[in-house]
Amino acid sequence: MAVGKWGAYDYINFGPKFKISSSDPVLGSDGYPVFSFRGVTDDGDVHLTTYTETGSYRILNDGLIEIVGGASGDNPVDVKITGEYGDVWISAYGNGRVRIKGTNVMVEAVQDLDIKAGRNITLESGSGSIIMKGNKISNSGLTGNSVLDSFGKRAFALSPVGWEYIDDVFSGGFSVIDTIANVIGIG
Repeated sequence: MAVGKWGAYDYINFGPKFKISSSDPVLGSDGYPVFSFRGVTDDGDVHLTTYTETGSYRILNDGLIEIVGGASGDNPVDVKITGEYGDVWISAYGNGRVRIKGTNVMVEAVQDLDIKAGRNITLESGSGSIIMKGNKISNSGLTGNSVLDSFGKRAFALSPVGWEYIDDVFSGGFSVIDTIANVIGIG
């Protein structure tokens, strides 16, 4: 990485709100800037576009960033984001959401597709179907109506109560009260 030199530093100020600089000798988080554009609003919101000696290009903006393509309607692809050899990350921090919306949405993986949630995953189909296809489809869980070998079934398999009476409680079929009433013969 090159060492910052004040002699190579050049900048143009277009008043107090906009500045273009090149060869800034002040080391940033991604190395020395090759060039940068900096703008500031009356409210103090900042926009900074920087290209550094490490090859990183950054756009930092305090407000909304909008990318719109295809206004002419002549292109088959309007916006394309590509990572040639590394990951592509889209993140929303705080209470933000990542939302992908379109008439039809397709997520395609050449190899594996992993969906992971810290809490719930909801699949909902309005008026259509949810179809799963594969050579092998497996599920595992403690409870639920699609769990064939539930925790209750395994726990009560050898008990006098029997798994067939208690399994519905763990698979979402009956309430605990109904099941106990059936087992003791009052239901």
